Amino acid sequence: MPRALTALFPFLPALTALHAQTSSPTHATGTLLGRTACPLPRLSESQARELTRYADREEFEATRADRGFILEKLRYASDGLAVVAYLAAVSGQ
Repeated sequence: MPRALTALFPFLPALTALHAQTSSPTHATGTLLGRTACPLPRLSESQARELTRYADREEFEATRADRGFILEKLRYASDGLAVVAYLAAVSGQ
C-alpha cells in the first residue's frame, strides 16, 4: 500500500484545482475550513503511462478499489489565506 500511496502524489493537482483564496480575517491560522472526501479518479492513458514512474497501474487500481483507503481534501486558514491540503490514510477496517 505505501508504494501505491506514493504513486498518488503526482496526480493530486489533477484531482482538483489548487489555489489560495483570501480567507476571513476572523479565522485563526490552522482553523479547518472544510473537509471533503476526494475519490481517486479513473486514469487516462497518458496518466497511466506517467504512473509507471512510481507504481504500476494494477497497484493504483487496487488502491482505488480499496474501501479502506481514504483520500480527503482539507481547506484550512493560514495567514489570512484559505489553503488546500490532501490527507491520504488507511481506515481502521
